[in-house]
Amino acid sequence: MILENFINVKTFKTKDLPKKYRLQIQDIINQIISDKKDEYWENYENFYLFEQVAVTVGLIDDNVKAFASIFNNDFYEQDVYRILNRLFFTEDIRESGSTKTYKGIHRTFPIIQQQIEFVNTLNPKFYFISRQRKNTRYFKYFFNKYNNTYNANLTVSDKQYWVCSNKKDKYGCCQTIVYPKDKQIPFMEDIRPVTFLNLNHLIDIDALRIDMNNQTFEPFKACNAPKTSFFYNAPTWETVRMENILLDEIPAVAKVASANKWLKNSRFYKQHANTSVPAHTDISDGPLASVNILISDNNSPVHFVGWGDYTYYCALLDVTQVHKVDSCPEERHVLKFSIFDKTYEQMKEELKDYISPQQEFIQ
Repeated sequence: MILENFINVKTFKTKDLPKKYRLQIQDIINQIISDKKDEYWENYENFYLFEQVAVTVGLIDDNVKAFASIFNNDFYEQDVYRILNRLFFTEDIRESGSTKTYKGIHRTFPIIQQQIEFVNTLNPKFYFISRQRKNTRYFKYFFNKYNNTYNANLTVSDKQYWVCSNKKDKYGCCQTIVYPKDKQIPFMEDIRPVTFLNLNHLIDIDALRIDMNNQTFEPFKACNAPKTSFFYNAPTWETVRMENILLDEIPAVAKVASANKWLKNSRFYKQHANTSVPAHTDISDGPLASVNILISDNNSPVHFVGWGDYTYYCALLDVTQVHKVDSCPEERHVLKFSIFDKTYEQMKEELKDYISPQQEFIQ
């Protein structure tokens, strides 16, 4: 397929990919890894052409200027394929700007169309495109235009799904997917216990520290905990309730709380240096979820059993799942908004405008 007499798009079974194109693709991959400029350059370190079902190339004067693969692995069910896998355009024809076109042309369209045509010859149970980013506004615009151009039925998921098996993958195994509207999604929904938030426009760390330093802390005490429990009386894990404190006295806390009506039950926590908070859930204390803001530096991550460590500055946490905080050489200070009336999943929906796929660190 030739697009605007400019780029020639061809798709090959991997075994039939001409050697000259294979060598050119490998040169491009080597350059990506060497330059380390691309946001996802590490993804190409373990990208092997021989593992792909098929490869699509975009050619100008018989030189590879774009490529993407069709992929299947053991994590997917049989006959499930990821298309537009490892899509890459060389800089001289890379799409740019808010319209994501090159000289007015949506350069990715014919690649998608040709890969769909190819994968349909395999009698697929399901095929999909996936990306890490949760903001789907442009995705929906792009694929609506694609559908209108090719009379297609691709739709963008409202939720994210696990498309690979590594729960701690820094590049995000949990992704938004694009798929045929008439197909059933075979992947598990995102149930990670931590959702990163971007409330930077409301957070003033220095002001929060002033609010915190004006309070009187007491050891955390859970009256319903056994007397032998850490949580019955925890002098190394201090807290201050702010239910009865006037908002005028904690203006920085009040500013963050303005983000959502459910952020009303707030506490400061102070974990002493070289101490830990044992594994627990917050169920006995009542909250179903919490929004936590770290206001100290050099903090230990929160560890969720079965999931691993999460380093965050501002996040929504599923506190009904077992979690702990290991020892840190410095005090760990947290502002916590406990949510009693909505579940973690419901709060994700409430705060969806603030969700960030990666933690945006507060300076």
